[in-house]
Amino acid sequence: MKWKLAVIFLLVSGGLLALPGCTGSKKQKAELEQVKSALQATERQRDALKTDVAKLSESLDRTESELAEVKEARSGQQRRLSQLEEARAQLQSKAEELATSRDALQTRVEDLVTSRGQLQTQVDELKSARDAALADARKAQAQIDKLNAQLQLQARQVTDLKTQITAIRAVLGQLQEKLQ
Repeated sequence: MKWKLAVIFLLVSGGLLALPGCTGSKKQKAELEQVKSALQATERQRDALKTDVAKLSESLDRTESELAEVKEARSGQQRRLSQLEEARAQLQSKAEELATSRDALQTRVEDLVTSRGQLQTQVDELKSARDAALADARKAQAQIDKLNAQLQLQARQVTDLKTQITAIRAVLGQLQEKLQ
């Protein structure tokens, strides 16, 4: 913008100088030299401004490129954040399911412990009943052994009595024969 003003200023100055004509006066030459000098200074300023504008354009392009990269990175980070939030929600849901499952398993374990206690009581009762049955069986076996011994004794006595009866019958038979 400044360089446009400088160019306009030069054109206007040149036009003003050309109007009165080219008389070649020293004053006009001095003014012309001043205008030329001002024109050269303005051109230098214009060239410096062009350089600055070029640098600023490059800087703007770099900044816009960096801004685009930052926006893209931010967009990527937002997508990643959304994914992480979704994953967190899924993990939270899974944690709640696991907590419910854990509570159910804890209840089941408590039931099994109670059942184990009841079964242990039943096993103890069965052991006591077994021990009592074994004691009764031993007593019964002792009684059987005792009765068996008595039976064998009585069987021997019966056998002895049979032998004696046979001997008595034989003697009676002989006596009957003698009596006849």
